[in-house]
Formats: sequence, structure tokens, C-alpha cells
Amino acid sequence: MSGGVGGAERQLSRLGGPASVRMRAHFLAMIPRHPFLALGVGLLLTCLGCTGDFHERRRVPSPDRTFEALEYSYMWGGAPGGASTYVDIVAASSPFGTAGHNAAFGMEFGYDLTLTWQSSLHLVLAYPKGARVFLQSPSKAGVTIDYVARRCPEPSWKGELSMLKWNQSNGFRPKDCPAEGVEP
Repeated sequence: MSGGVGGAERQLSRLGGPASVRMRAHFLAMIPRHPFLALGVGLLLTCLGCTGDFHERRRVPSPDRTFEALEYSYMWGGAPGGASTYVDIVAASSPFGTAGHNAAFGMEFGYDLTLTWQSSLHLVLAYPKGARVFLQSPSKAGVTIDYVARRCPEPSWKGELSMLKWNQSNGFRPKDCPAEGVEP
């Protein structure tokens, strides 16, 4: 019997068959030849059973305290996973577990945003212009939502302000945004 990494050969001449038959090797034997297969198998085994987690970040009540703009994050996929930020309009003081399945706004995690109630039925949501937004509903639960994509960060956006300083010091735009941020 002789064989290699790609398969094994078995001598069958005594049984009246062909001189040799090529047999497939076990998939683990292919790992040295295909290093990305090892990485894929490792990631698959790492993420088996990975589920997502919702985390409430903050609630901003409407002026009459009927509604709340609920900001929360959803983290999924374990170590190689990702996260998203969502905003939902919920009844005041509703438990967090009942929210989050029908958000009004969604973007990739890591960006700051501002939630400002103009009235009890009108919310303004501001976010950085470069954010990866994947969900924007014009209204939710009778509340009208206006969206503002800001080119310059607001003073409360600490992460965006630090990135602005780094971008400006390295010659990237925008150069006209003040270092302390722009008031909404």
C-alpha cells in the first residue's frame, strides 16, 4: 500500500481489479496543502453556536414622556463578528427585551449619533455623513423622524472628534471642521 497527501493508492491486482485505485484522503489531510481551509475550519468551529447579543445604550424621552428613543447595539458572531447600532421608538418605560426587533434606524457600529426631540411626535437623528447606514424609516409609532448626515462632528461625538483630529493632522479632509465640533 502506498499513498500521498492527496490520496492513497491500494494495490488490487490480486483481486482481479485494476493495478491501483486512487482513494480520497480525509479532509483534515488536506490542511497542509490548503492553509486557508485550516483557517476556515477553525473559524467555523469557533463560531458554532455563536448568537447575537442586544445591549441597551441609552434612552432619550420625548418632551411629554410618552415615547423614548431607544439606542441599542447588536453584537454578533463571536470574535470575528461585527456589531450594529439601532434606534427604535418605544413606549416610555417599556422593558428592553420588547424592543429591538423593528428598529427605525440602523447603522454599522462605531459611530456616534445625536437624538433630539423637536416635539412629542418629532425626532431628529443626526449621524456622521461617512457612517454606513442600512435602515432609515421616515416614521415609527406615529413619530416622524428626520435624519441629518453631518459632515462635521458635533461636540458630544468624542470618537468622531478624535478621528477628525487624526484626519486633519494627516492631511485628510475635512479641514474646515472646528476641532471642538459643530453645534447641532
